[in-house]
Order: sequence, then C-alpha cells, then structure tokens
Amino acid sequence: DEGERFTIPALFTLPITGVSLPRSIGLALKSFVDQNAAAGIPTIVGLSSANSGLVFDTVPQLIADFSSRGPTNDFLIKPDLLAPGTGSYAAAESQDPRGENRFPSPDPPTLTAPLYDPTGFTFASGTSFSAPRAAGAAALLLQLRPDWTPPEIKSALMTMSARPSGIGELGSQRVLDRGAGLIDMQALARLQSLILPPSMSFGRQVGATGGSIVRRFEITNRADRETTYQLAAQITLGDPTISVRVEPSTLTVGAGQSGAFFLTLMIRPNVPTADTDSEGFVQVIDRQLTIPQSLYVPFWVRTAAN
Repeated sequence: DEGERFTIPALFTLPITGVSLPRSIGLALKSFVDQNAAAGIPTIVGLSSANSGLVFDTVPQLIADFSSRGPTNDFLIKPDLLAPGTGSYAAAESQDPRGENRFPSPDPPTLTAPLYDPTGFTFASGTSFSAPRAAGAAALLLQLRPDWTPPEIKSALMTMSARPSGIGELGSQRVLDRGAGLIDMQALARLQSLILPPSMSFGRQVGATGGSIVRRFEITNRADRETTYQLAAQITLGDPTISVRVEPSTLTVGAGQSGAFFLTLMIRPNVPTADTDSEGFVQVIDRQLTIPQSLYVPFWVRTAAN
C-alpha cells in the first residue's frame, strides 16, 4: 500500500537540500512518477550512495581559484559580477569521444579533456560555463523588462547581486576578486530602480598633497509612482587617508523620471608611498518600494605618494 519504489543514486552531496541526477535517470524518474499518478499510486523515492557518484568537496559561495582578478591595465574594477562555473552539469558532445578536439585546428592541442559523455551531459568547470549563465540571466531579465537598455540590464545584474557573508564566502572577498557579487535572479524580478554607472573606478591616483574627485551617478525610477531614496557611502578597506561622501543623502524621483547624486572621494595629504588599494560601496534603499533590499554600487581606488 506504500506504492512502487524507485531507487536512484545520489550524484553529489552538499550541506544544502539538493541533489543532481543524470538526465537519463531524471527522465526515467519522471516517466515512473507519471505512470504511478495515472494509476492513482503514490511514488516514494529513495536516495542511496553509489560507487560512481561524484562528490564535490568545495563549499558553495566560494570564488574559484582560476577566476580572473582585477584591476584592468587601465585600473578599472573587474570582474563585474559572478555566476556559477564550478561543477557545472550541462550538455556535452555525445557522438565522438574526441569531442571538440576532432576538428582540425592550427592551435596547439589542448591539455583539457574533451567535453564528451555518451549521455549527452557531463560535469565541467570554467568561466566558459559562468559566462553563459550571466548571459542567460540577462536574457531572462530583458524578457521581463523589454524596454530596458543593455546598460540598464547590466546595472540591474550588478547592483542587485548577492554577497553571502559566511566564513570565507564571496561576501568577505575584495571587490577586485568578486566584483559586485553573485547574480540574484529572485531579487532582480522585483527591481524597478536602476543606477548608472553600476560601479566606479577612481583609477590610480598619485600625489602626496591629496585632493578630491567627484563622480556623477544617475538613478532612474522605472515604477509607476514617485519614490524617495536614502543614500549612504562606506569605505570597507584601505588607506586611512581616504574618505568618501555621497550627496544628497535623500533623493526623490518621480515615476519614470531620473535624478542625480554625486560621490566625492577625498584624499588627504601624506598618503602611503607604496600603492594602496581602497574600496567601499554606495548603498541605496527606498523602503522596498522599487528596490527589494538595497542597491549596491562598489567603488575602488589605488593611491600612491609618487
């Protein structure tokens, strides 16, 4: 009276309530459940370990060691944001064990194993897997907000990113390692305010006498009602001779309108002789009228006396 049983191997275990299955087993399970449902029989699924199972020891929300770090050669913040790219289970070549290496090429042979599996799906890691996830997130957001421009889509992905703050997780990493953070699609679906630019690089500033640099930002209210934003800026790491100020601290913007705010970077005299990186962020909230939690705009500067 308990119904039929269908036992499947657990491919990996993590400290989360989730498990991944090969596509072939998933389709068989779906068919099994459908047949039972048609017959009015409940389905009980039991998970068991398997010798062929694949276990990932990597704790989630960590930045892969092969992920590129910033800044760029012209001292800009990179990366912009993060997306999953380690232990990716995705489509692969299923017809030829040589995979992509079967094609003639003038380039030297790669030392990386070909993406081949007779099931058509396999595990792999790399930024070549995180990049299409970011592109897919942008495509989904554009489908939801077809009137948003490409810079606005990019801004939304960055300013609504998540930064998990557990021990060693990406929220505790520097902006040149993790950019704005990890794409958060659930928050993006409710976002109706946009900031351009979505990050600010003050570059490399040299000089022992100090000075001030002002940068302009624009916030657009895409909602159908007026909203009032509260703005604050904070330095989280770096040279104690650096300080910031955001003005105004309160900004009201009408429905479908835009408003400006300004971030001032102040460098006091006697900066350290050696290159020193400083970073922080601007936070924008509006009582969750158009922003699910808060908009996050990172900034960064490298200073030296000479």
